[in-house]
Formats: sequence, structure tokens, C-alpha cells
Amino acid sequence: MNARQDIHVVDFSKVLAGPLCAQCLGDLGADVIKVEPVEHGDDSRRMPPFRNGEDTIYLSTNRRLKTRNTLTQRNTHPWRLKSTSAQT
Repeated sequence: MNARQDIHVVDFSKVLAGPLCAQCLGDLGADVIKVEPVEHGDDSRRMPPFRNGEDTIYLSTNRRLKTRNTLTQRNTHPWRLKSTSAQT
């Protein structure tokens, strides 16, 4: 049993500090869903260093997050994802 397995987090943060906090909660077992702007995603996706065209900072700080394409899946507005059970 993980220390935070009963915690659900909906992460609307950007760049480094917020995603790092979400990562720490995820590493402790929390269920984390990251919500990003549809137009361009998180700003950290465009920050070096890059490896094989991917931003290593973004990939390392978001390693345990769940994703969902809200453009193609019905009834998946970010507020509906976990809002009934997410803590603030």
C-alpha cells in the first residue's frame, strides 16, 4: 500500500514547480491527471535539453501521469475526469 494511493490529483500547473509537485505526489502513489492547453500543451514541452526530438525535462517530471485526449473522447472535460473525488 502506497502512502498516497487514495489521493486523486488534477494538475493544471505549468512549467517546473507545479509538475514537480504532481510528480512527487505520483511517486508516493497518488493518481495524477495532468490537464494541458489544447493549443500547445505545457510550456516545458519546448524547453531544452532534447533527446530524439523529445523534451527530457517534460518527460522526466511527468513520468507517472495519466493522459486523455479531450478532443476525441466524449464526456472527458477536465472537470469531469476526477473532479468528484479530487482533493484540493
